[in-house]
Formats: sequence, structure tokens, C-alpha cells
Amino acid sequence: MRTKQKIVIGITLVIVLLVGICVGVFTKNIPILEFERKISALEALTFLVTVAIGIIFPFLIKKWVDDNQTIKIYLVQEIEQLISEIKENKNLIAQTFSDGEFKSEDRDKINFTFHSTELQIESIQKQFEVSFPNSLKIVEDMKDSFRVYKDYLTGGELMISTFDKIELPFYREHSNEYNKFESHLKEMIHKVHRI
Repeated sequence: MRTKQKIVIGITLVIVLLVGICVGVFTKNIPILEFERKISALEALTFLVTVAIGIIFPFLIKKWVDDNQTIKIYLVQEIEQLISEIKENKNLIAQTFSDGEFKSEDRDKINFTFHSTELQIESIQKQFEVSFPNSLKIVEDMKDSFRVYKDYLTGGELMISTFDKIELPFYREHSNEYNKFESHLKEMIHKVHRI
């Protein structure tokens, strides 16, 4: 046990003792109430256990809930950061579509964004393995959704060196694929809160 927990338990026991003494003193001075002076060891033990459960468990449960909530908030922030990072690809596609020109530097930016996103996804997975090992399916689903989006963007005509302009059909299709992945990440945020 930590020192803080020992202090809380000690203070609780002293308060219970003082309350018991006060009740004993006041009941002697109230003539209407009469109590049986005999008490069995089992009854005393039952009373002490009941008081301990009523006082100690709420502290432990509150700490456990608060600790998990902090971890969940951190994971949600990581997922939100992932959304903003992958949004760079969407913005780049939109900009090159409006400019009417797609350059090799744009391909490099897209590949770099995917590389840094993969590193962030690995980090999220490791955090889930430590904090919520029973919920790894959420991460696997995210990775599958990410692969679909990445394969769409990097596995097609966009990465061919002769590709120099984004046409409207490609722009629309990319928007659909991006929105599917972003929606999946937003659903993941809700799933993290429900863990």
C-alpha cells in the first residue's frame, strides 16, 4: 500500500472510532433509548467490514475510473492528431486539383504523410496493448481501413510519373475514400470512450 492510502485508512479508522465514542456517550445520556450492552465478536466484525467497504471501495473505484479516463482522453487526442495528419493528403489533393497540376513533390508529400501516419498508428497500437489489450480489435479495424485508403492513393495512377493532373472523377473518388477513413477514425473515438 502507498503512504497516501495508509494515511486515508488511518484517518478513516480514527473518525469511525471517534463517532463510535460520541454515539456511546450520547446514548448513555438519552434515557429513552436502551441498548443491549452485549455485542458478539461476529457482530463487531460485520460492522467494521461494512464500514470499511462503504468508505474504502468508493476511493479505489474512483481512482480506477479516473485512471482509465485519463488514458482514454490521451488515446482520443492521438486519434484526433491522426485525423489532422491524414487530412494533409486531402488538402494536397484539393489544392493540386484546383491548381490543375500535380508534381513529383506532391507524390513525395503524400508518401511522407503516409509514413508518419503509419508510425503514429503503431504508437496507438502499442498503447492499446498496454492499457486495453482486450480491445485490440478496434486497432486492427483502424489499420485495415488505413490500408484501404493508402492502397487507393498510392497503389494507383497517382504514383505513376506521367500522372500530372487530377481530374474530377479521381478527385471525387478520393474524397469518398478519404471520408470513409476519416469516418472510421471518428467512430473509433466513440469506441474508445465506451471501453
